[in-house]
Amino acid sequence: MRLEKASTYGLLALITLAKREASQPARVHDIARSTGVPIEYLRKLLRRLLQAQLIRSVRGRHGGYLLARPLERISVLHVIEAIEGPIDRNTIIDDASLSRALDEAMGQLPQWRLDAADRVRDLFSQTCLQDLVEV
Repeated sequence: MRLEKASTYGLLALITLAKREASQPARVHDIARSTGVPIEYLRKLLRRLLQAQLIRSVRGRHGGYLLARPLERISVLHVIEAIEGPIDRNTIIDDASLSRALDEAMGQLPQWRLDAADRVRDLFSQTCLQDLVEV
């Protein structure tokens, strides 16, 4: 599995918010400038993150976006699912680069691929925004 561009951009936006002072909302233009994400695309991603309650919006002249939770309570999995929708074993292991011939020859999805999918999901759920900001 690879992260889709949208999820990567969403993580970049959240990292940008995480690096700001907690009480200082970031405007969309500032986030776009900092991340390099096209502004209209960023607005769509921010709406999804807002719906998932990972960020909150502040209205008014000095408004913008803030994280809605502490860094350690926002996992990579939260971000991916907010942007791409729920992911399960099939989502994780559906990769064209893996040999379909092997799957067909075995008649079913090999157990090792299911185990790998579970480990990837666990890694995403255990890696929080705090981990990414500290890197």
